[in-house]
Amino acid sequence: MKLIERKFCPLCFSKTKLKTLYCRSYNSQNLSNFIKQYYTNSFLSKIVKKNNYEIIECLTCNFIYQKNIPSSKLSNFLYDKLIPVDESFKKKISMTSINFKVFLRDALLIEKMIKKDNYRTEILEFGSGWGIWARFMKTLNFKVTTLEISKKRVAHIKKNNLQNYNNIKKIKKKFDIIFSDQVIEHINNPYYDMLLLIKLLKKNGYMIHKFPSSFLFKNKIAKNYEVKKDCAHPLEHINIFTKKSMLILSKKLKLKIINPIYIKNIPLITKIVLIKNYFLFNTVILTKKN
Repeated sequence: MKLIERKFCPLCFSKTKLKTLYCRSYNSQNLSNFIKQYYTNSFLSKIVKKNNYEIIECLTCNFIYQKNIPSSKLSNFLYDKLIPVDESFKKKISMTSINFKVFLRDALLIEKMIKKDNYRTEILEFGSGWGIWARFMKTLNFKVTTLEISKKRVAHIKKNNLQNYNNIKKIKKKFDIIFSDQVIEHINNPYYDMLLLIKLLKKNGYMIHKFPSSFLFKNKIAKNYEVKKDCAHPLEHINIFTKKSMLILSKKLKLKIINPIYIKNIPLITKIVLIKNYFLFNTVILTKKN
């Protein structure tokens, strides 16, 4: 288990027009304390201590990313073993009505965009965690499939009678909606994973991705920035999406970004939330270009 270096921009593959926005040793006091307090594991500190936490901006596509990232083995260890599973599960099952209001807004948005009966609407949740969102959508008669790799989470998903895939390349059918919440900021190869997801999207389907906002992040990092659980969370939020970088990515993938102001017949509160999220850029709705 180790950190591996990204030697080029993972979105546009540029190797030259790269700028370091922030660089600190994982041995520095702030980073060392963060790792120990958040992960409560001295073993991880030993793995990363000889590396730098470095945030790079690609000047070609405006993508911001962590240069040194966990290998696949270390990433699986972080997700499935190191992050407290019991705490993660309790957090999900103790959600309030506010959380379900968000889920309901998602459902209303999907209904208005797809415009067919729920039981005929195929949804893939990419990175479904414990499957809470997927279960909620299933209660509304959507046909929901999950894609999750964590063995403990998959076991819970299957107990709730949801079909799950642990390998995106094994999925043969196509979907009206591909949905993810707090997932794409974690993946090692965002361009290639998005390419694989597009192949699973029906002709008039949509992808909805939610991720941490990078709004004013460059301003914060230019000052006395200290690492924390934000859009640049060390080892986890390895991709930091900006609106410009997503526009460039969508063009490369022959997708278009949907401006929520033009989505018709959705409730006013849903439209307001979508416009706010579009401005803060923590949600993107994508569809194939005609």
